[in-house]
Amino acid sequence: MSPLPSCLVGYRVSPDAIKQYRVQHDLPEYNNRPLLQNLESRVGVPLALVRVEPGEGDAQAATEYYLCCFADYSGKSYDIEALSAVLIPPAFLQLPELIPVEGGVRRLFAPRAMVSSFDREGKSRVKDPPSPIGSGPA
Repeated sequence: MSPLPSCLVGYRVSPDAIKQYRVQHDLPEYNNRPLLQNLESRVGVPLALVRVEPGEGDAQAATEYYLCCFADYSGKSYDIEALSAVLIPPAFLQLPELIPVEGGVRRLFAPRAMVSSFDREGKSRVKDPPSPIGSGPA
């Protein structure tokens, strides 16, 4: 699947923080399923790991990673009021106690994002046609 325009609500995490968490919990290095299932079992809310890629022609920008409680990869546009209205489950705010994050919760539009999310059985929540992961606007 190619990167898709997405609206996100989540914490920015560094690749090093993700790698360190995987090592601490004996999780495979290149498989997001066990990582997300482990974190979800601890916070109790659906999560998505989103890789935000730099725009085409932006050679200076780095790829960023977000652990999200909401990810809409349908291409739907959200105005600032709608994105601000996305509810953040209180349990999601415990995430920084489990894995180092960079700053507080962010709400953003990413023109090029790859979304990973899995349910308890290991099935991908990323569907075609797209369906938002997590709670939408109130």
